[in-house]
Amino acid sequence: MDKRGFTLVELMIVVVIIGILAAITIPNFVTMVGRAREASTKKNMHLLQTATEDFAAVSSGRYPDNGSDTSDDGQTLVQHVPGSVFPENPWTQTPTTVQFDADPTLGNPGEIGFSPAAPDSYRIKAVGNDGTMITLVLSSGV
Repeated sequence: MDKRGFTLVELMIVVVIIGILAAITIPNFVTMVGRAREASTKKNMHLLQTATEDFAAVSSGRYPDNGSDTSDDGQTLVQHVPGSVFPENPWTQTPTTVQFDADPTLGNPGEIGFSPAAPDSYRIKAVGNDGTMITLVLSSGV
């Protein structure tokens, strides 16, 4: 009698191998997701920088003091962002919260803080993947 199939030992070896592969790949996947979200937060910071520079270009080099400050063309900072909405926070999938004249709240990854430090410079900060602060300091170079 010729019976074909796998023995229980062979099946258990396959299950163990799959378990080992999962134990290796799942932590790497989680790390990569965190890094991708942090990269998206940096992209959001750059988008805010671009909108700020656009605001300054139509306001004789003046940066906005807060979210309701209008440029010489009558638009707020958020209206200078493409689509007139702050980009999506990669952790919450809602529009990014931007704190004006304040640092972002630690513990809220993806949140951005916008602080005009002087008439010719400003800081954009965000909370990264591991709760650390990401800082971008910009000046007009005048």
